[in-house]
Amino acid sequence: MRRITEFSDADVPDKSNVLGTLNAYAGYSLVHLGENYCEMALDNGPLMQPREVLALAAERFTTAMSQASDPSIVNMARVGRARANLDLGNLSEAAADAEQVPEGFVRNAEYSPAQIRRENSPYNRTETDYLSVGFAWRDLTVGGMPDPRVPVVNTGRKGQDGETDQWDQLKYTSRDDPIPIASWREAQFIIAEARMGQAALDALNRVRDVYGIPHIQMSEVDDMLATILEERKRTFFLEGHWHSDLIRHNIQFPQGVNHKGNSFPPYSCMPLPDIEVNNNVNLSG
Repeated sequence: MRRITEFSDADVPDKSNVLGTLNAYAGYSLVHLGENYCEMALDNGPLMQPREVLALAAERFTTAMSQASDPSIVNMARVGRARANLDLGNLSEAAADAEQVPEGFVRNAEYSPAQIRRENSPYNRTETDYLSVGFAWRDLTVGGMPDPRVPVVNTGRKGQDGETDQWDQLKYTSRDDPIPIASWREAQFIIAEARMGQAALDALNRVRDVYGIPHIQMSEVDDMLATILEERKRTFFLEGHWHSDLIRHNIQFPQGVNHKGNSFPPYSCMPLPDIEVNNNVNLSG
């Protein structure tokens, strides 16, 4: 990105929009690092705490929104900034951005069967029996019917390890199925968590309308946050949100041993890899 800025606008067609696109994607890289790692270091820099990384992500998104002319990039950055601010506890700012995202908006990560590394990973791993749906997403219902947000099936066979019951996900059905990066659906969940109360319920039900499932009634809600998180868990099945949701709300990760007798790790956020520490003079001493 720094190299592009060294060229004149005349030398780089649509330079501002290109920089906005790069900053938007950089912001999402930082969001994922800030949400999921216990600590981080960027570009051989000093050790950073998650909140510092998330603040940088918000700055990147702000820059992207000022540079990009493509509405898809602007809204991608807007959802990203809302997400980063939600993570940081800046609820008013998060809701203000999320409320500006147009209905139906989605920005996808695109995949291709041309190369294995470009394929949709959940589909690929399902097809080869290397991925089985976890217990928390099996046999979920809504209104007494299978939840269409979490399409899964028990195949009746064992996975590659010969021990795990093979439950297939049916959300992604080809190697080139896209996976959402940012969406209006996510914006509605940000509104719900930031606003709570009736505004939260209205936002949740707007998303339910997308799937044609019954509305939640306020009389059914004992704990609004728990309801929001359960709806997020189902709606964002295999979209990469649940791990960070658990961290963000300090929800207990599985403990003890799994169905094969293997111990769950003693941490929730991911530690900075040794290779990152050893190759960074600011960390290795």
